[in-house]
Amino acid sequence: PLPFLSALFHGSVENALDISFEPYPIKEKGLMFGTSTEAINSLAAIKKTVYDQKQYTLAEVYHACRENFQGNEVMRSILWNSPKWGNDDPYVDSIAKDLLEYCLRDFEKYRTYSGGKVFSGIHQPHPVATGWGLMATPEGRRKGAPVAVTMTPESGTMRQGATAALKSA
Repeated sequence: PLPFLSALFHGSVENALDISFEPYPIKEKGLMFGTSTEAINSLAAIKKTVYDQKQYTLAEVYHACRENFQGNEVMRSILWNSPKWGNDDPYVDSIAKDLLEYCLRDFEKYRTYSGGKVFSGIHQPHPVATGWGLMATPEGRRKGAPVAVTMTPESGTMRQGATAALKSA
């Protein structure tokens, strides 16, 4: 239930309706794609280290992530120093474009229970709480580390400044 958000919409309070429940007259709902920066950076690190340079296997990267990079600090460093989103780098930005277009377009296939459209967006409103619950990721982020907010570069990865980050976006 979203009582405070619901109170901002006409008719919700008078009719005791919550916008997240089906009796609400607006049938469209939204889904948010979260941790997109980590997904993009992880795919770029995997592409570079596993497929392009063949330094590691996908199984090795997965195992290192499951173990929070314990005993794999060299691998973590190599993954962390792989190209990152937000630096106006076509290598990573093309991955971002493909991933986000695929995910956001895929949401269009679905309808709500009452037949409304499903709208999509990119948003990560709780970087600390989300990061706390997320395992280590293939771009070299340790388990529990905060994630990026929406489509900002990950902390410590912006190397080319704010203009490059805007160009990536």
